[in-house]
Amino acid sequence: MDPAHEELSVYNVLPYRNLSVRNYGLSGSASVDPTAGRTITIVDQIGKNRGLDQRATLHAGPFGSDAAYGSVLANTYVITPSWHKTNRNRRRRIASASAGYFTQEVFDNLFVQHAIPRSTQQYSWVTASLAVGQIIYGNDRPSCFSASTLSQLIISGTYEDTTFVGLTTALVDPITASSHTIGFPLDSNSVSAYVNADYWHGSALDNDADLLNVLTTMRNGPYGYPTWKQIRAGETKVARNLRETNQIGYLVPSKRLLDLKDGPSLGLKPNTFVDFTEAPISMNSSPITFMLEDNTSDSNVANNMVVDAPFRNEIDYFHTA
Repeated sequence: MDPAHEELSVYNVLPYRNLSVRNYGLSGSASVDPTAGRTITIVDQIGKNRGLDQRATLHAGPFGSDAAYGSVLANTYVITPSWHKTNRNRRRRIASASAGYFTQEVFDNLFVQHAIPRSTQQYSWVTASLAVGQIIYGNDRPSCFSASTLSQLIISGTYEDTTFVGLTTALVDPITASSHTIGFPLDSNSVSAYVNADYWHGSALDNDADLLNVLTTMRNGPYGYPTWKQIRAGETKVARNLRETNQIGYLVPSKRLLDLKDGPSLGLKPNTFVDFTEAPISMNSSPITFMLEDNTSDSNVANNMVVDAPFRNEIDYFHTA
């Protein structure tokens, strides 16, 4: 109601309600609002004078931090969070100014949102191979292409002959089937142990940084060790070796720990295993042969029979290694 005339006011509509809460302060700025000390102020989630519109139009910072006041700390978590968790979804574009053209960055916020990603550069495999100082603007048209078609990527390196199919070329990477491990012991000299002396005719891998890079690339392929590869453990070198030697293993469950207050609980994750060998062909499990003959007083040769019955194949499944 209009207090003066006791009738409906034209300002009593939704766009004009709670203006002091919705639109207050400075958006996207770490400067102090000069009017904050003279009026009834609005305080946001981090104690700053910003209304709802100011917080919604401000994009989220890196790792969910506040873009104006937050920062990413080196040794702990973000402690100054953004008001909303909308992906910032950065896009680079060419903009002009009085001084000339420059690369401008625009982000999504709570009001304006786009499909992710807004640029081909936001793919992790592209970012990992991006050359220094290169920028990819926007998305390419949907197509099937390789890394060599993107001029901004690094498509060759110092060790171009690194293989991803388990061949023993630049490095030697042994398999210890008894412990389900690959590689040499941790206390061995990495350069002298892993480097294949028969392969190198010039300067070999003589530093740990290059050696680790080539070794992990040989084991995991050019795309690293993503979660889908961690789940598909049957494709690792150890698993392939177990299949080739016809072995099946299982983890020995850890013993339950007795807690007098909360009852029994599981112990630590198991770290021991047992392997079983099951050969695909075995010649020592022949069936048992029964020969039945009719010996009655009026015997008939037609009643005689020979029966072969499996025995060991029915009760024997695995042999311990």
